[in-house]
Amino acid sequence: MARLHPRLHSALRHLPADRPAHLVTRHSVRELAKNGFADYRLPLTPEGITMAREWGARLERPVAAFYSSPVGRCVDTAEAMAEGAREAGLIERVPEVITDATLVEPGCYVEDINQIGPTFLKMGAMKFLNAHLKTPFEGMLSPAQGRAKLASYLREREPSPGALAVHVTHDTILAVLVAARMTMGFQFQSVASISPVLVEALAIDYAELGALIGFYMLPGVVIALPSGILGRRYGDANMVLAGLLAMGGGGLVMGFGETYAVVSVGRVMAGAGAVFLNVLMVKMVTDWFSGRQIVVAIAILISSWPLGIGLGLISFPAIATAWSWQMVMHVSAAVAFGSFLLLVWKYRRAPGARDRADEGVGIGLLGREWLLILLAGLVWGTFNVGLSLS
Repeated sequence: MARLHPRLHSALRHLPADRPAHLVTRHSVRELAKNGFADYRLPLTPEGITMAREWGARLERPVAAFYSSPVGRCVDTAEAMAEGAREAGLIERVPEVITDATLVEPGCYVEDINQIGPTFLKMGAMKFLNAHLKTPFEGMLSPAQGRAKLASYLREREPSPGALAVHVTHDTILAVLVAARMTMGFQFQSVASISPVLVEALAIDYAELGALIGFYMLPGVVIALPSGILGRRYGDANMVLAGLLAMGGGGLVMGFGETYAVVSVGRVMAGAGAVFLNVLMVKMVTDWFSGRQIVVAIAILISSWPLGIGLGLISFPAIATAWSWQMVMHVSAAVAFGSFLLLVWKYRRAPGARDRADEGVGIGLLGREWLLILLAGLVWGTFNVGLSLS
């Protein structure tokens, strides 16, 4: 079990005993790829099988079902975990592993691969994705329908209270990026979740509070376009790491600040770092995923934003009540620094990703594309203002 994160097992004990839970875990140790590409045929090593069996024995709660990507090493991992769970008395017998292609092939959004496949191959990943977000293709679910399908995937497989459902995947890179981007939504919510406390502590009115919330997004007006250029020059992952450091630093400034002005500076600093995550992580996902997996990978990444907001909404008021509003800011900073360490530890450059540092710098957007981008930004901004005023 040495290759599992040291806090992974202890984290299971913090799950509410009376609530259903899902565990999403990567397949166990596999054989090394000879050509640098880990194709689906690479099996688990004997060590990997033993490790998966031990992991299954340490789940500490009844397991309702084992789900898996159709990839062979994922299925083998799920089966070994089930054997370990049976030996530990968590289940009576080893159940059949249920393979599900919703999150693997042909992709959550795809309805007719024969209809949409040639269009994807012709346009390429990024052009296809951008075009689909503007006007959904025939044979594909719309973005809203795709998100609903992802949510229903977990709802339909929700175990009974106190039980666990295990899902084995083969994509840790996506999990790392989702966890890092979730930090952005988590920190964004640090002000809104404790609004009454901040109004009293900083002696401000709700108009100033609203400005403080908005300061997180304000740097994007200036930094969004340069962040892409900086990512090209210094590397996407390096700039995301810099962004996480800025988010952590901004959180610390807010936590140690005693006036509205200092807290505002920290908020802007954290928001500036978040811009790099927002812009560059989509590019990092497209470097790793291709073919029919890219749309669902993007959907999962984007879903990390509301998930982070939700976690902040339920945790920050309790932290402020138990300790102080400053502790809320320190926690958001700690999560950003933790995501930094996670990215350093687990992320690696995608095989075949181009080095773009020597390429010319240019935006290269057509007039129509500029118009659509500005229109989308206007609609999104108006929606958020209206939501805030309601």
